[in-house]
Amino acid sequence: MSEALPVARLGITAMAAAPLADPQAPIVVGTLPLAVDLTLYRGDDFFLDVTVTNPDGSPYPLTGYTATSQMRVEPRDPDPPVAEFTCTIDTTTTNVIHLHLPGSQSQAVPDTMAWDVQIVGATGLVTTLAFGQATFTGDVTRP
Repeated sequence: MSEALPVARLGITAMAAAPLADPQAPIVVGTLPLAVDLTLYRGDDFFLDVTVTNPDGSPYPLTGYTATSQMRVEPRDPDPPVAEFTCTIDTTTTNVIHLHLPGSQSQAVPDTMAWDVQIVGATGLVTTLAFGQATFTGDVTRP
């Protein structure tokens, strides 16, 4: 980005398979993504960086992945979404996803919506990294 804008930073830990210490212990087969609620100002551009790491804190390489992030009034609402983030995987660090919600996308949205961010690997494996509610405060000044 060429502008010096404030950026929210969010660290997300990717799950990796680990051997069980106790073979009789239950096996975890799934988990919810990280719950993150957003409070945004209607009509403003919003930036969020999602950093994906391994459990040991090392960068999780996102080479070959694509990222998508959308907003809907209700999670099960049909296409098209009400708003979409522009998602870019940083080619320098390879484990940071830059999300940008353009002001034009947030200008005429409802006060509250659901959102999430997903990555898809080269094999088609889908992983939702974060989800939550986005609440918009009405703007006063309009372009």
